[in-house]
Amino acid sequence: DGHFMDYVNMCVDPKQVPAIDALSKACNVAQECGYDYLCDTVRHVCYPPRDCFAWAKLWRGGLAYYGGFLFATAYAYYFMRKHKLPFLRVADLSAPAIMLGLFFGRLGCYLNGCCYGKVTSGLFGVRFPLGSTPWRAQYDAHLIQPRQDMLPVHATQLYESLGCLLLFAVTYYVVRPRRRKEGEVLGAMLVLYAILRSLCEVFRDDERGVLWGFLSTSQIISAPLLALGLWLILRKEPSAPSPPA
Repeated sequence: DGHFMDYVNMCVDPKQVPAIDALSKACNVAQECGYDYLCDTVRHVCYPPRDCFAWAKLWRGGLAYYGGFLFATAYAYYFMRKHKLPFLRVADLSAPAIMLGLFFGRLGCYLNGCCYGKVTSGLFGVRFPLGSTPWRAQYDAHLIQPRQDMLPVHATQLYESLGCLLLFAVTYYVVRPRRRKEGEVLGAMLVLYAILRSLCEVFRDDERGVLWGFLSTSQIISAPLLALGLWLILRKEPSAPSPPA
């Protein structure tokens, strides 16, 4: 998510980590910062306490869809092999449900204010409340003043949420009944979601790890998954052995 060094500094030098939701932009004592934040009396800024295991506290956030999908798939493959279950057949059953689950997940992103979009003057621009993550990002970028409503942004969470609902319908009601070989439903899900995610990333403006100035981490991950999905769709199944004479 682009915050790797923050986790390193949380253990090595927490004064280098900004306290993004502190109650005050400047401080003289820790009480002004709120929560468990401390005050750097030299720079008069708040910072979090030392914590070498902040990266492991998943209940405080930090989970992402692609990371969860990749590791869950790896464990599912191990589980299927251990119990001698057909991996691709189970994956085809799971693929539409994954898209339906992500439909609800992205609604949660919208309610939380994360995964927000770029500033827009279009019809579907949305504003988040004062103090929310997108509001603070615009304030820190000097686009708005204190107590001013934020500028409208693309509702990227809803774009992807509705897109995933559509992908659920396509994979469940269109691809699944017409499946000719195992792995096709999973392949369709991988291809369609990789395209959807890459398009949504163009309109996102949150910090999520951007490489070379234009490619996000999720777009880079989408490329091999799209290729894998195409292979699952286009591959030829091995011919069944001829029955004995």
